[in-house]
Amino acid sequence: MAWIGVSMVSLIPNPSGPEFKMWKMLFNGVFGFMALIGVLVLGITDTDTRVKKELKEYGVIANAVVVNKDYTTLPAKRGKVNYVYYLTVQFQDQNGAQQQVKCEVGEYDYANAGSSGILKINYSSRNPNINRLIFR
Repeated sequence: MAWIGVSMVSLIPNPSGPEFKMWKMLFNGVFGFMALIGVLVLGITDTDTRVKKELKEYGVIANAVVVNKDYTTLPAKRGKVNYVYYLTVQFQDQNGAQQQVKCEVGEYDYANAGSSGILKINYSSRNPNINRLIFR
């Protein structure tokens, strides 16, 4: 029995030794990385939830006219590129003021936005920069 106790104690590094500092640094790094990933995932999810909640409470639907189409390329693996598509639309808010916003859209919606030129937009009456385009 004494041998088991001695062997278990030998697995725990000396708190003032270099092995303990290495394990502590490794633990802090892994824990910090996991915390960072958790914060990023929660932040992205929470942002989408906040936008949906804002539009549910203060959302107003209006007609919007496409005034500009734009895209950005982002580098990807093996020399390929990814495209991010934007539509700039103009609409009149419920107070009669002209608003212009830039919205990120998918490739299909980007390609078909010019056919009619008029879209529906759901925007927040408190902040028109919080919005969603309605395509269907």
